[in-house]
Amino acid sequence: MFRTQSTTDKSQKTRRFLPLLGGSLIVVVLVCAALISINTSKGAHAASAAPNATNAAVAYADSHWNCATAACTSRVSAGSGQPSFQCAEFVARSLAAEGKVPGLTSSSSQSAYGSYHARNGKTYDLLWVGVDASGYNDEGIPGLYQYLTQNGVGTNIGNTPSRAVPGDVTFHFEGQGHTGLLVQTGSNPLADFHNNARYHVPYTEGYSTIIVHIGGSVSPVCPATLQNGSTGSLVVTLQSTLNSLYSKKVFPNSPYNFHPLLATDGQFGNLTASAVKDFQQKKGLAVDGVVGPNTWHALGHC
Repeated sequence: MFRTQSTTDKSQKTRRFLPLLGGSLIVVVLVCAALISINTSKGAHAASAAPNATNAAVAYADSHWNCATAACTSRVSAGSGQPSFQCAEFVARSLAAEGKVPGLTSSSSQSAYGSYHARNGKTYDLLWVGVDASGYNDEGIPGLYQYLTQNGVGTNIGNTPSRAVPGDVTFHFEGQGHTGLLVQTGSNPLADFHNNARYHVPYTEGYSTIIVHIGGSVSPVCPATLQNGSTGSLVVTLQSTLNSLYSKKVFPNSPYNFHPLLATDGQFGNLTASAVKDFQQKKGLAVDGVVGPNTWHALGHC
């Protein structure tokens, strides 16, 4: 025979159950609150990181800045040498990760980067920076800088980080040249570099610098106007460029009595003016001996 449960028994069980239920509810509420807090924190972190994680080039640079080789089978500490994975290759592979080096990927062989056949029909050594301490390619080897500016991949915007975006490339007139990838712009522009592993460091490196903006529509920045009486390193760049052109017999006959080679002394005198006029006439420019935007552009510097 079944015994009917009394009202008193039910009341006692209910009193015992309620504390357990209340405790369980408190645990559930605390867990939910913690999960909400974690998700909110993650969202805030992602939002703060978003401005720097703009493209695949930046992502590659940030994840490979301390790799000893392109395969990244080992890593080095900050500031350590990377003789087998130097600056130009690092930047070129970063750009390849973004699809800016057609036919190559970030894991293509080093030899493929060293002899890259671009769509314009020219061959470039993307293991070589392409500009050196003079701001000119004295070695005569078309490198990373020439590839970017001659194939419409990038535009020289001068030393103007305010016009740059993460993923743009910096070129430093340091010794045989140096290059890095901008990973942060704005009021505190930073870059990743190879040769000596450096992550998010000031982009200037203490040297004269230009920036090549990758993609987009940005007007190029030409060097300052030069004329008779000008002096300085930019005049050396001009003289080196003219000497190179004349040594290649691009302008074999000079109606302005220019007889190369110019002394690369940074002094814009009558001989340099004559060479400029000869170049301007050959290019169909105004023959005034003044190196302004049109002449600089014809010389390939903007």
